[in-house]
Amino acid sequence: MFIAVVTSADLHKIYQVQPDFILGAFLSVASFCFAKASTRTNRDRALEELHRTGVIKEVYLARRNTLAARERLGDFFHSQAESHDFLAGLDLYEVISNDVQAALTNIDLVIQRLPGDKPLPGFEIPESHRQVFLDRARDVREALRRGENMRRWLAARRGDAAPSQAEQVFDVLVSDLLKAHFALHELCEQPPRVAPADRLTALRGYLTAASARAKELAKELERQELPTPEIFTIMIRDLASAGDSLPTLVGTAPDDLGHSRDWKKNAADRRGVRGA
Repeated sequence: MFIAVVTSADLHKIYQVQPDFILGAFLSVASFCFAKASTRTNRDRALEELHRTGVIKEVYLARRNTLAARERLGDFFHSQAESHDFLAGLDLYEVISNDVQAALTNIDLVIQRLPGDKPLPGFEIPESHRQVFLDRARDVREALRRGENMRRWLAARRGDAAPSQAEQVFDVLVSDLLKAHFALHELCEQPPRVAPADRLTALRGYLTAASARAKELAKELERQELPTPEIFTIMIRDLASAGDSLPTLVGTAPDDLGHSRDWKKNAADRRGVRGA
């Protein structure tokens, strides 16, 4: 307004010389303001319609239910990790878990595009760290695959007798590996749904426990005068590979690995203008 008052005399002179220029400029400004007001009105109307028809409520309900399904799958995993039969069904579990994670990601993308939506809480992990976790997840997965062969090797040597001490130690080893596998799966999710620093702490604990069980099993095989099978040697190598590189990933502060963030903004950054 102040600028308009100061320059009104100059505008009057320009108008006398170039009336079309002044009128065109004012019409452009008026068109811009009208377009912004119309866009805002259409956006508000769309939002009101989505609320009226219950679409927004159902989308957030779908997100809540999918999160609950994810949590129940995690509870099921940890309850079954103690069972020696669960390893054989791990592939099916991972397919189901990945489908739930994909559904949750799709719902989050819908929410971020809703008019007037609020940023979703979440965490982030540097891509370089995530790539290391993916590599370590492959190491643990390979150790678990070889564990299935090791289980058959132990069962063949006891015949019809009750499970030996070596088999009992091996079951605990596999349980620790399964839990490490689950922690790595959570660290590799995009976006992470749990605090990465907490998951990394748990992962280190599981891998340390698994390494201790592997040494205990090796001693038990020696005590029973059984040869150490090559499959077990490779399994220990995979386990060592998974654990050795983890301490180099982060510093001492939790924020070095993962911290709370605005998920919507970071999702937009990863996908370019799609999430803008």
